Amino acid sequence: MKPYAIALIAVAGTLLGSLVGYALQRLQSQEQRRWQTSDLARQETLALIQSTSATFDQREAMLWQERRQLYIRFLAVIDDWERILRDLCGQGGMPNHPDIQTSEDVRLASPIAAAHLDASRLFSKCDVEMTMLAGTPVLSALGDLRTRMYDAARSALTGDNKLSELAAQRGRLVQAMRHEMTTSFVGDRHAPRDS
Repeated sequence: MKPYAIALIAVAGTLLGSLVGYALQRLQSQEQRRWQTSDLARQETLALIQSTSATFDQREAMLWQERRQLYIRFLAVIDDWERILRDLCGQGGMPNHPDIQTSEDVRLASPIAAAHLDASRLFSKCDVEMTMLAGTPVLSALGDLRTRMYDAARSALTGDNKLSELAAQRGRLVQAMRHEMTTSFVGDRHAPRDS
């Protein structure tokens, strides 16, 4: 073999080796970019999941605090109205005033009647909040308490005392609140699950 042929083969081999090396390097570079893109997408997804989870946990903690405050306020409203009902029963009920037409007439007729009206409105307002924010165990006990509360209020207007039934139902409500507050942030975790 002649030396120029060997040189030509060497140059061709070098060029071919360079082309193959370039092609392999290009493939490796593309594969590395795909891995980087895939890793970046996974990192972004993980960051989004962690952010969403942190936001959910924060909202859950805020709901928990709001529920706790509402439960305390609701129990205070029940106690205030119960005191007023006890006073009404002690007076033998609401005095009969035939000229009462409006809630303003009720307020003018008697201070205890005005207090009774205010307490019933505050109870109704808190009851709506309880319906919106309370967990499942509390909502279950709330329905029975609501019935007993309105029944005791109606009876107190005539002087009949049904406050003992109300006190028992209030105790069940407090138990449900304690159960919910000591077992989880979200009371709905206690709800029966359909399988």
